[in-house]
Formats: sequence, structure tokens, C-alpha cells
Amino acid sequence: MGAGNKTLSEATAVIKKLRTPKANLAKVEFLACLAAFLLMLLTIFGSSRRRHNHQKLRVLLWAAYTFSSYLIVYTLGLMTEASFQNDLLPVWAIFLMIFFGSSDSYSIHSLEDCEHRKNYAWQYVIKITGEAPNYRKSLEITDRVVTIEKVWKCQGWLLRSEGGDKDSKLKDICLSFSLYKLLRLKFSDYSLPKQAHEKAWKLIQYLYAEGNGYERAFRVVELELSFLFDYFYTKYVTIFQPLGWRIKLVEFLFLVIGVPVMIGLFYPWYNSNRSQGEVQLATKGGLSIDFLVTALIVLIFACVELVQCFFMVISEWTKVSLLCKYARTNSWQESKLMEKLIGLICRTPSPKPWERKLHRYSLHESYDYTLQRWLYNVLTDLFMDPIRDGQTESAPAKLSSEVKEAVFRSLMSNPEALQNGEASLIRNEVEHELSWACKLGTQTQVIIVWHIATSIFEQMMPISDPSSNSNFLVATNLSKYLAYLVTFHLKLLPDHPYDSEYIFDRIIIEARHLLKDCKTVKERIQRLNKIGKTMNDTGKVMIQGARLGQQLLDVENEPNFIWKVLAEFWAELMVYVAPSDNAIAHAEHLAMGGEFVTHVWALVSHAGIKREPPLE
Repeated sequence: MGAGNKTLSEATAVIKKLRTPKANLAKVEFLACLAAFLLMLLTIFGSSRRRHNHQKLRVLLWAAYTFSSYLIVYTLGLMTEASFQNDLLPVWAIFLMIFFGSSDSYSIHSLEDCEHRKNYAWQYVIKITGEAPNYRKSLEITDRVVTIEKVWKCQGWLLRSEGGDKDSKLKDICLSFSLYKLLRLKFSDYSLPKQAHEKAWKLIQYLYAEGNGYERAFRVVELELSFLFDYFYTKYVTIFQPLGWRIKLVEFLFLVIGVPVMIGLFYPWYNSNRSQGEVQLATKGGLSIDFLVTALIVLIFACVELVQCFFMVISEWTKVSLLCKYARTNSWQESKLMEKLIGLICRTPSPKPWERKLHRYSLHESYDYTLQRWLYNVLTDLFMDPIRDGQTESAPAKLSSEVKEAVFRSLMSNPEALQNGEASLIRNEVEHELSWACKLGTQTQVIIVWHIATSIFEQMMPISDPSSNSNFLVATNLSKYLAYLVTFHLKLLPDHPYDSEYIFDRIIIEARHLLKDCKTVKERIQRLNKIGKTMNDTGKVMIQGARLGQQLLDVENEPNFIWKVLAEFWAELMVYVAPSDNAIAHAEHLAMGGEFVTHVWALVSHAGIKREPPLE
């Protein structure tokens, strides 16, 4: 009993110490510093989420974003209800409130955070009232309006092809901004007239006219989507209003001049003006911990503002603003100093706008994946995307120039009448044998059946040097990428997500039944090959895929011809699935590294391309 009473009394003493005014002050100071660090983390790494589709990064930033909001509110509550006196509490509260609303590069984590869906109508009532009529009648060109034509015809050295813009990257920044404004209208359900789509498509065709024009076209789309990302997830749209950047400039000047002066003058004043009875924390040497905390918060604030200013200066918004001003200001075009300054800013390399990877899924490798209950359970479902059986990614592949060229060439070949892959089969004269696999009930079935067949052909007809065979790279990468979209991102595809989920779950059950006891990839492909030879089509996707794979193997031609057929088929299918009215789904994925299908969606949206039902 004596030992128990002693332990209880010690615990009581510890609790009393934690409730003293000094302990409460230390708690406030710790939480204030923690909130400042979290907001600095968001500022520095916030824009990286569009370049990396890593779940750990997304969870980390989501946790910092969510926790910082509650942390600031909780800390302000502690300050308000504090039973002790400290003259620095209002200073910390002011800086926390400034932090709370100052992050430019990470204003929201997802669209739901600010209920954009409810606000779209109000935003676009204002924005379209100046913009929408201009698409129905000819533009009235004034000195203040900068059009693409004016940028292209600018005689200033900086924008001339034979001058400072030999690679056309500066003109393309302006083109990307113009296309972004057109794409933005899709989020208000505003449909452009046919003439506007024709003009936009002519611009894209103009880009393609060059030798590697597909690279330039996708470069323009990358920048266009980066503008769209900033529109939804940052405050750049507000900052780059006429008054916004001036306010930001004043903030920057105050930061550069005010922070050093404040730190230098504040400490002597604070030491000589301490209130009687004020609760304070200090080191054994008498150094004020309260002042150190204040200085730390101010320095973190300075770092956050400097980082945000740096990001703002090298942003595409600054570049397009300067280039438009240059195009309409003759004095700038005649000033070598202004041209060098604008050129320096516009040529400063920005971080890559997107991840530039193709995420992949391989059914015959992943169908037996079972959930790890310690990682995916009722509790973690609140913080992580739910995963089903059979859902695990293969290693991502680099988005190669071969893939981009194949998809863009397919888009340019027949944009008026997209087909579900059958046009490529007709061109290669194999439609009689293979076109049945383009006419299945849903797009999910079509993708998985051709994915299984492509995997069978890849394993049964190996290539000695895959890296040198462009058709092989295009076919295998797009096959696994579209299977990845079926598995993880159903909203980006034509079928209803519930239908696709049901079909995918049935396919996993079929695979586990038909490939039971097959441990290695080689055994699984051999089993599928046998199924394709012996089993009749019962409507099961796995059997249909095995049957199509056997048909590819039976085609009387060399393997390179089949890889050509598959490459053209998958490129056409990539274009076919891209048109979508679900613009919100694409906007949501911009904050997760972006998807290649979103880039193709932007291209077909500008062209006004609609998807027609598969041929019967």
C-alpha cells in the first residue's frame, strides 16, 4: 500500500506541474511553433503533389493540411482562455492568423474542401458575363486585349522565331494560357460553338505540323493543365489580378525591411517593458524563451513568404503576364534591358509540371493480391483510399515519346469519327478475325480482354531487345496503363464506376478459379494459352481474353506485324476513351500527379470530339 500511495502521489504532483501557468505557456509556445512548421512544410512541398503520384506523399500533405487547421484553432483557443498574462500572446495569435490564410501554393487539398461544386455557378456567372459573348461574335481588338494572333505577330526581338524565341516556348506559354481559359469553361457546363472548336483544333494541327510536333502539342497541354491546377488548388488566380500582385509586392517589401528591424528592436523593448506578474519562460542564463519563440515564428513566416515569392516569380502566371505586357507595349520591345529581364524570368526552368509517368497494372501478375488487414481496415479506410482484392500496381513506366507520338498520330488520323479500336484493325486487314473483341458489352470488358491477349502474346513471343521496338513499347505500356485506369480510376473511363467495379471483381474471381495453383507468371500464361485453345467462349472475360490471345498467336505473319496491330489498336483505344463529360474527375486527379488520359482529354475537348458508340 505504501508503494502504491507513493506512486499515486508522484503522478498527482506531475499532473499539478502540467497545469501550472508556466506549463500552459510552454504548451502554447510548442503548438504555435509546430503549426508554423507544418505550414512551412505545406508551402515548400505543396506544389510537388501534382508531380508525384505517391500515396505516402498525399497522406503526409493531407495530414499536415488537416492537422494544421485544427492545431491553429486549438492554439488560439488556449490563448483566449489562458489564465495567465503574457504580452506576446497577441503577437503569436496575429502571426498564426496570417499563416492560416497566407499559403499561396496550397490553398486547398481537394475540391470538396471549399465546396467548389456549389460555387461553380456563382463563379462562372461573373466570369462568363465578360467572356461568354466573345465566343459568339468577333472580338473587338483593342490595345488592352492580347490575342494569340497579336503574340504571334509581335515584332519584338523576344517573341520572334528568328530572335529570342527560336524554340517557340515563349509563344507557347501564351497559347497554353489561352487554351486553359477555354478548357475552364467545361466546368461551368458552357458549350463552345463549333467555330471555336475548329479554331482551337487548327492551332493544335499547326503545332503538329513540325517534325516532332506531338512533343510541342503535349508541352502546351502540360502547361495548360498546370494553369488549371493553380486555378483550383492555389491562390494564383487572385494574386495575378491587377491589385493582387501589388499587394503581394508590398508584403514582400515589408518582409525584407520589417522582419530584421522587428527582431533587432523588439528584444530590448520587450526586456524593458515586461508587465508585473507576467508569466515568462527563460533559460538558466536568463535568455527569454518567449522571445526566442517569437523570433522563430517570425523567421518561419519570413521563409514561407520568401519561398512563396520565389514560386510566384518563376510561375507560368508571371511569365504569361510579362509576355502579354511585352506584346502590347512598344517601349518594352525597344528596351534591351526589359527584354533581357523578361527573357531571364521566362527562361528560368520551372519544376516539371507533371509526373510524366504511366502507372501500370498487370492482371496475370496481380489477380492473387490479397488485402493486408493490418494496413487496410475500418480505421485506415478513413485516411486512405479503399483497396480491393487484386488491386496492386506494377512498377510505373516513363511516358515515352513513342507513346505520345502513337496516341497523337491516332488522334490526327480520323478525329471526326472515333472508333473503339476497330479502325486500326481495318487498316491492318485483320478485322474479320479480331473485331469481335471490340464489340463487347462494356468498355471495361474490351480493355481487359485485349489486356489479357496482349500479355499472352508478350510472354509467348518474347522480343530480344524490347527497348528498340517502338510498337512493343507502345502496346505493352498502354495496355497496362488502361488496365490500371480500370483498376484504380474508373471515373476517368466511359463506363459507370459501379458497373466497372462489379465487372472487375468478377474478373478477379474468374482469374483465381481458372489459374488456381499457378504460382509463376510462366505457368499462368501457359494455362491461359491452354484455355484459349480448349475452352469455348462462355462470356467470361478471362476466357475471352485467352481466346483473343490465341488468335493473335495464330495470325499468319511475323510478330512485328502483330505488335504493329496492337500498338495502333491501343493508341486508338486511348483516344477513344478520352472524351468525357466528367470534368470534375479530371480536376481531382490534377492534385495526384495527373494522368496521361487527362492530357488526351484536354486535346479532344479543344477539338470538340465526341465519342460514338462502337460499331455493331
